[in-house]
Amino acid sequence: MFEDPVFIVAANLSVAVLVRIMKPNLLTAAFLAVVLIGSTGYLGTHHGSQFVTAVYRGRDAALTWSGKPPTWPPEKNRTYPNLELADQEGNVTRLSDFKGKVILIEPIGVPCQACVAFSGGHELGAFEGIEPQLDLESIEAYATQYGNIRLDDHRVVRVQLLLFNQAMQAPTQEEAAAWAEHFQMRRSRNEVVLVATPSMATKASRDLIPGFQLIDKHFILRADSTGKSPTDNLYTKLLPQIRKLIAED
Repeated sequence: MFEDPVFIVAANLSVAVLVRIMKPNLLTAAFLAVVLIGSTGYLGTHHGSQFVTAVYRGRDAALTWSGKPPTWPPEKNRTYPNLELADQEGNVTRLSDFKGKVILIEPIGVPCQACVAFSGGHELGAFEGIEPQLDLESIEAYATQYGNIRLDDHRVVRVQLLLFNQAMQAPTQEEAAAWAEHFQMRRSRNEVVLVATPSMATKASRDLIPGFQLIDKHFILRADSTGKSPTDNLYTKLLPQIRKLIAED
């Protein structure tokens, strides 16, 4: 618990300052050292994410932010993490570039049969041997049926966040390009496949698959139908909400 060098240095400096100011006897100084080192160890174990400030750039661009760390997975009714990732064409794309439009996010794992079905697997075929889930149609069909809207509406951006490849590892840009080509995802139609980085290949990301998230024009997550126990029903809540969010200022 006390092996993090940052916290050890902080503890040592704190003890030194207190000893110099208070001039305690040897026993008091020892007691202060134990208390401070213990408390910083607790902070490092339980609140370490609050001290993360690194920003990843270039090929391994990951979760980026300004001022404070993002929350991952995203939280409903909060600003969505401003992901900065390569797309299917190899261009670095910042998710907030689509602010002003309604964004439909789909976390993807290649072995997920539901993901293949939602992506149009019944029409376009299996991907790398992964067959589409039999009882699911494409998200385009469901958007028309339950949301009374077409996803090629210019006011909507469809983003597939490719989190895992066939081996459930972080995907490469080439794998994302192959996925996009198979399922005919085109940037020219506001259809974007973003390539997740190794730092995103976590249990939290796995728990988002399959499903969809809906971001409003102000970049706030307004509906979440991801995972095995979704907060919002895809058919009765998320999809009908797309038209409502388009109409909002």
